[in-house]
Amino acid sequence: MALGTLFKRLHPDINNKMERIFKNGKNRLKLVMKDRLSANILITSDKMKEKGFSCFIPKFLVTKQGIIKGVYKELSEEEIKEECEVPYELKDKIRILSVKRFNRKENDLWVPSETVQLTFRAQTLPSYVTIHYVRCRVEPFIPKVLQCSKCLRYGHSFKFCKSTSGRCNMCGDDCSSPPPPNCVHCKGEHMSFTAQGSICPEYKKQVEIKTIMTRESKTFLEARARAALRKKSYATASSNNNTALGTYSNPATLVPQTSTSQSNIYRQNKYGS
Repeated sequence: MALGTLFKRLHPDINNKMERIFKNGKNRLKLVMKDRLSANILITSDKMKEKGFSCFIPKFLVTKQGIIKGVYKELSEEEIKEECEVPYELKDKIRILSVKRFNRKENDLWVPSETVQLTFRAQTLPSYVTIHYVRCRVEPFIPKVLQCSKCLRYGHSFKFCKSTSGRCNMCGDDCSSPPPPNCVHCKGEHMSFTAQGSICPEYKKQVEIKTIMTRESKTFLEARARAALRKKSYATASSNNNTALGTYSNPATLVPQTSTSQSNIYRQNKYGS
């Protein structure tokens, strides 16, 4: 509340343009403005800088990344950007900022692939783009889950790891001889940092968080809370279904009852008597 009062005093001209202020991570606040103009005023405010605040609009709120497949390898990234067109009705709303062609490994060598990443200046992805009069379907680009090969934690790579000591990929501890595999995240019988990690519940959770961040334009904390809420809702629904099913009799034990008149009609139709 104190911060809200401070903002109100610093910028009385946009008080009625601010909807909400709430904490969004360590030493971070999220300010929701009603329009673009008031948000830009806050970003360029010298008063905010004098108070030690750094205001910015997160990149994921103004840009979107998508991928297209089947792009000829002969086309360079510059040619793709020049020839790539969004649907006519979206030309004034969506602009292509950058193009990046993905590489794949063949015989221990990295070679260009036919998959291309496009970065759009927009809040929504177009359903398709056109290259040389050919439509290419645009799919959301969901980044891979980052996992450190040193400390085995998610969210960063070995290069940016701040841990002073590493952990064993087999047992998650500092060991000298390789013991049976034991995941540090779920305690399952698999290694913590390999392709086997895809069966780990924590890995699946991280993938879901990345997906929510991409599709719904959420921060990591917001996406993590949404993923936890989904899991809780699913668990509650499953529990309710199991309880409801327990009130019914076993269908195999239900024997249909046939009246005498119906049986007589059946005999008459079958035997003609």
